[in-house]
Amino acid sequence: GGGRPRIGAHRAFGPAGQDEVARHLARGLQVTREARKLAAGKDHLDFLLERKERQFQSALARALGLSLQVLVDPDRVPEGRFAGFAATPTFNMAIPGQTFTLIATLLNRGGLRVEPRDAGVRVPTGWTVERLAGDSRALGRNESAAWKFRVTVAQDAQPTRPYWRRDSIQQAAYQVQVERPEWAGRPLPPPPVVGYADFAVDGVAASLAHSAEVSFTDRAGGQTRHTLLAAPALSVQFTREMGVIPLGRRDYSLRVAVRSNVKGPASGTLKLELPAGWTATPAEAPFAFEKENEEQNIDFKIAVPDMRAAQSESRSPQLIRAVARMGGREFREG
Repeated sequence: GGGRPRIGAHRAFGPAGQDEVARHLARGLQVTREARKLAAGKDHLDFLLERKERQFQSALARALGLSLQVLVDPDRVPEGRFAGFAATPTFNMAIPGQTFTLIATLLNRGGLRVEPRDAGVRVPTGWTVERLAGDSRALGRNESAAWKFRVTVAQDAQPTRPYWRRDSIQQAAYQVQVERPEWAGRPLPPPPVVGYADFAVDGVAASLAHSAEVSFTDRAGGQTRHTLLAAPALSVQFTREMGVIPLGRRDYSLRVAVRSNVKGPASGTLKLELPAGWTATPAEAPFAFEKENEEQNIDFKIAVPDMRAAQSESRSPQLIRAVARMGGREFREG
């Protein structure tokens, strides 16, 4: 029975046969699920059928002309005569403790009637989601349904970053730290916020998912989107990662870039953690921002002790760390 839907879908494929293709794919999805029930307890077979089920769902959504958008609400809604042509930028990065709203929109561009059944948002542990509004009416051609959610980021939310890293370019291999075993082998961890919509066509249930996205205005003035990521409130980074101090030289200059992800005013201080006997001027420097994405460069003059007497020690790497403080918290990453 599993082969018939595939053959029918291939025969019907074409510009005028998408609705018929979707019906065959819906039947194939149903048959695959029935096969999974028969394969209960056979792990390898269930693994293959589970993958086939996902493929059927993806193909069905494409044949139906379904699309799902999960967009963060803009910071402001344009007004005026040309509001429809204006850019609607949002914040750039989600930070711990932040609350924001997003809208998931399911659009049906095909000719078959689609029945939305549920919608939601998947978030990391500690984050919370509240549904504010929803629309689950049946969708005809070029009709859409939308759901609105309020998302609150956990106070201890971890930044979105690769699970593989190396401390410097001198390290020959990356260190892999898989927080969750199912991430192993993926190029990157999955996005933190993913919206989904459950629907049915011809009585067969399926689901469509998409990562939440933010919008920003690029340098050319156009509006661009990228996946919503989580980040610390502040980022600190040296403008150069390595330097060399000739033996006998007693001073060295460093510049640190501090970047704000706070959605409004933010201020604090920046200092350097230095090897024993080293000092920095200033010992501590203030910074202040008015809005997200602002960056400030802070210069330090470092006094270096005379290390000519200790040749072996002087040639070993000396670690300097930048530490930003704001509201009783420390930020060390960039």
